[in-house]
Amino acid sequence: MLLSSFLTRRVDPRDKSVSRLFVSWLRHTPVHMRKHFSLNPLLISPHRVFGLRAFNGMHFWSRVCWLHWLGGGPWVGGLQHSFEKESNAKGYMHGQTAIVLCAWTQPPPPSTCQSRWTTYCDFVLARIKKKKKKKNAQATALSTTMALCKRRRLSDAFSSRPQKPNKRTFLSSSHPLAIKPLGNYYFESTNPAFKGSCRTSGLGFIAALSDELILDVIERFLEPRDLCRLAETSRVLYVFAHHDDLWRTWTVNEFRGNFTWSGTWRATYLKTNNPSYEIQENDTPVQVSDFYSDTLYQPFYCASASMEPFMGVENVERRSNLSMAEFVTDYAIPNKPVIITDIVTQWPAFGKWNDTYFLERYGDVRFRAEVVDIELRNYYRYAHNQRDESPLYLFDKKFVRDCPDIADDFEVPEYFREDYFSVLGNERPDYRWLIVGPARSGSTFHKDPNSTSAWNAVITGSKKWIMYPPDTVPPGVFTSEGSWRAAALTMSILDSTFIRLLLGLICFWVSKPNTKDESEVTSPVSLMEWHLNFYKKIHQIQPRPIEAICRAGEVMFVPNGWWHMVVNLEDSIAITQNYVGAHNLLNVLRFLRDKPNQVSGVSDTDGFYIKFREAFQKAYPGFLERIEKEETEKRLTTWERLKDGGSRFSFGFVSDDE
Repeated sequence: MLLSSFLTRRVDPRDKSVSRLFVSWLRHTPVHMRKHFSLNPLLISPHRVFGLRAFNGMHFWSRVCWLHWLGGGPWVGGLQHSFEKESNAKGYMHGQTAIVLCAWTQPPPPSTCQSRWTTYCDFVLARIKKKKKKKNAQATALSTTMALCKRRRLSDAFSSRPQKPNKRTFLSSSHPLAIKPLGNYYFESTNPAFKGSCRTSGLGFIAALSDELILDVIERFLEPRDLCRLAETSRVLYVFAHHDDLWRTWTVNEFRGNFTWSGTWRATYLKTNNPSYEIQENDTPVQVSDFYSDTLYQPFYCASASMEPFMGVENVERRSNLSMAEFVTDYAIPNKPVIITDIVTQWPAFGKWNDTYFLERYGDVRFRAEVVDIELRNYYRYAHNQRDESPLYLFDKKFVRDCPDIADDFEVPEYFREDYFSVLGNERPDYRWLIVGPARSGSTFHKDPNSTSAWNAVITGSKKWIMYPPDTVPPGVFTSEGSWRAAALTMSILDSTFIRLLLGLICFWVSKPNTKDESEVTSPVSLMEWHLNFYKKIHQIQPRPIEAICRAGEVMFVPNGWWHMVVNLEDSIAITQNYVGAHNLLNVLRFLRDKPNQVSGVSDTDGFYIKFREAFQKAYPGFLERIEKEETEKRLTTWERLKDGGSRFSFGFVSDDE
């Protein structure tokens, strides 16, 4: 965290105080940490050096500063004196070479950095010129390359690179209120000009409380009107009063879906509560640059992070022209995921459904988005203009009833038409949903309800899937069954002793007696927070997850019992349906019988197992008894077969009749 915060600072590389600060940090870095740094700047891999996902998204000037320190820093070759006293030309040249490599391989800097990049190039060329007094071939070559690099960076040579639409490729380091991560405080505090944090003076006696506790007190005991007044008392309380997650909770609880999005949750609440409230479009919020808080900075950080670093792995099979027999044999019975690529493209919905079409046809229809019912027109206005860490996700089960003609645009794929819950008619559990959401929206790790299997068809957009088999609880997720195994997996990933202790307490809490049935699931992180904290390490331990990107026109088969997380990589529209086939019928029956308190999607769960079993036996007489017998025979051991007379055993010495 400290190093990440340090790297996002925008500073002048000629600032000697910053150089001394970095040297000081290196001097106090344990040896076991230093060994992870490469001593050859020409072979530097920024990801390998400090393993931070923020490097690719870091402001370019910050990357330049980092490589400047890394390549020309005093610790190259084991030196331990200050940067400004470094006289080793070779080490300095290596540092500048690393910067040149960075300049050629990274995206072009923002327009605000053009002049600073030019200034820096001039500074480097001047330093190289001084060192060329001694004939140095490396300095001559570097001087030529740096001059060329300077001209190219200021030209439009990089403008021809195609930009991926609807995907943010860098992490902004500037919070709208200028809040900084707590790690920045420790580095900036060594600067003689550092004035300290305004937290204590701005909060008074309540500064003793943590930021999390202050937010909790505000949410529980204050009204929005009180918070608006409180924001006028100090800059620090102004920051807390503008924490958008607070206003999201109040807006959803008070207005449900009857709100019109106004850019932020705070503005939305105030405008909905008082229609005469005027929103100042060009109003610049107060900048509180001397306030440091991980709690208040993290939502912005997660909302700004790109999903691109997490899209490299795809190990789910893709199949087309798949016969029914192949699907059953290769995927349904083995309970194995697969992406089928040639079904959705044949639907009328494909190429027809999009935001514009939905707004024209169903703009006034109310759909379910998590805990609110909202008109689709208002939902799209929110989805297209929000900056939430976890955007509202439209997940509606009544779309066929409310939009009767929509059912003509798709059909159930032949592989999934065998659905035994249909014997219950209108009394069957909820099973079909329309899914609409912007980038970053999605669902955290879960298992599909009632031990059913599912299929998920993407009409527009794309979705990132991460899946774990039924007996492997994903890292960061804790259940009342298998919590300690999940804890071991999670704590093998995390390095912090404090976090390990915290997770151990969570495991103890969810592992209460008589609840070992996965009835309680704790997932303490959001989608982006999970990726930022866990994704890099899950590929270094066993078992590794199954990953895939399901694109427009493709269908994902989700086997019963599998843990899965789904993240929209862009604005997406999809349909999903849960079903009960012959391959998972017995699993569903056992679930309904053994876990009646977890049955979902029906109004009356009491006796649902008996109701479904009787309805199934009436529709398919003798079928259930036959598959139960086959299942029992598979589980019989050799000794049980002997006792039941299924086979006879003899040592071969004498006849069994003697």
